[in-house]
Amino acid sequence: MRIKSLMKNKKAFSAIIAALILMLIAVAAGVVVYAYVMGWIGGVQTNPPASGIITIESFTNDGNDGILYIRNHGTTGLTIDTLYINDVLLYNDGTYYETLTAIDTTLETGLTDITLTDFKVKAGDLVKIVCTDGTTVSQTLTK
Repeated sequence: MRIKSLMKNKKAFSAIIAALILMLIAVAAGVVVYAYVMGWIGGVQTNPPASGIITIESFTNDGNDGILYIRNHGTTGLTIDTLYINDVLLYNDGTYYETLTAIDTTLETGLTDITLTDFKVKAGDLVKIVCTDGTTVSQTLTK
């Protein structure tokens, strides 16, 4: 008889403590879901870095100078780091090689002409331009 009376008096958690524990579990689950969703959405919504996309539109020669018409389709201006024609290095980070005397190394968005001072170009020449941000174009010149 004594055991039965002990079992009747023994109580589990009170209703208030049980409600508090359930609320804590719900809040913790909400924080975990929020962190997961914001991490996923944050990765989706980041803006891509500005980049350049360049193509060689055409070319011509003016006296002893060759002129390349280059279009930057990207969202930012570019700076030429290296310039090769037919796998011959003509310009590298401020240094001119071969017979090239000077070029304008800035490629703004839109159409830009690059004058290759004292260097003529012709159809069939392979032109490779590498910019400081890694943007590259390699194209054979055609009339």
